[in-house]
Amino acid sequence: MLMKNMNTIHTFSIIVGSLALIFGIIMSIIKGSFQDYFQIVFIGTILAGLGVMGRKNKKNPKV
Repeated sequence: MLMKNMNTIHTFSIIVGSLALIFGIIMSIIKGSFQDYFQIVFIGTILAGLGVMGRKNKKNPKV
């Protein structure tokens, strides 16, 4: 049960992180200032990366 919930959390993290990353990049292109949206891009990258790393965990393989 716990492993199934963790896979859902990792998938959610990948999706939200990717959306934040894409939003930050698009807004920085539209506004012409990457510094204003750097935090959103950074947080999106971290969330997506942690989600991918969690799904690839060898100690607790996917059920």
